[in-house]
Amino acid sequence: MLDGTSQSFPASSPEASSNAIYDRLAAGYGDAVDTTAASRLKYSLVLRHVGPEARVLDVGCANGLHMREIASHCREIVGVDINSRMLELAEDALKAAGADNARVQQMSATSLSFEDCSFDAAYSFSTLLLVPDAERAVAEMSRVLRPGGTAVLDITGRRNLSQRHWGSWYRTQGHPGVRSFTWGETCVLLDATGLDLVEAAALGFLDQWRYVPGLRRATFLERALHPSADRDVDLAFSNLPPVRRLANRWYVVCRKRG
Repeated sequence: MLDGTSQSFPASSPEASSNAIYDRLAAGYGDAVDTTAASRLKYSLVLRHVGPEARVLDVGCANGLHMREIASHCREIVGVDINSRMLELAEDALKAAGADNARVQQMSATSLSFEDCSFDAAYSFSTLLLVPDAERAVAEMSRVLRPGGTAVLDITGRRNLSQRHWGSWYRTQGHPGVRSFTWGETCVLLDATGLDLVEAAALGFLDQWRYVPGLRRATFLERALHPSADRDVDLAFSNLPPVRRLANRWYVVCRKRG
């Protein structure tokens, strides 16, 4: 299932710094996608727009955690990532799950080596925030989508304490930092890449408490905002019109024009 050969990047490049970080994190990288309403939301948004004959692309597939949920619902799924260790883990996990219609390949989000209009759906979670040229990555995803195809994009909001916290953390690890957008910039990006907004889910507005000094150990807030796997107060509150533009991130569902 693992296509292609190992790819190297210049030592000073963002890709090289991302690889170094995720080489360290790969062994302990999570794969639970059903523990919270917010985590289930990722793949459920994809499944709303994927049929049994669909060809699907996962950009930044990591260890294949979302591919495993989606593979049985489509004809073929392809995952790409720049980190070879993550791809090895993804291959093992997909094989164990019996996902014979899944394959993974080492590839940059900003340079997808697929033909135009070759996928019915494409999604990217926890990836665009680490791509300095996120605009190019979104344009590449749009390019490989057929007209009328669906993209599900995980966009990091700029006006949120989470973005500041993780931007600082990644910079200490040698990475340029988190790429973030305002809601207005997100709409401009979608329009410029030929994508029309279908729906968007916001989250992380109330969860900013985690990044406030003095509150980081207030576990009672975690229990209050996420009381069960099916109830998520933060998710509900973040989608209220007055605050949704200040969310930590948006899961944006869009359709390619044409």
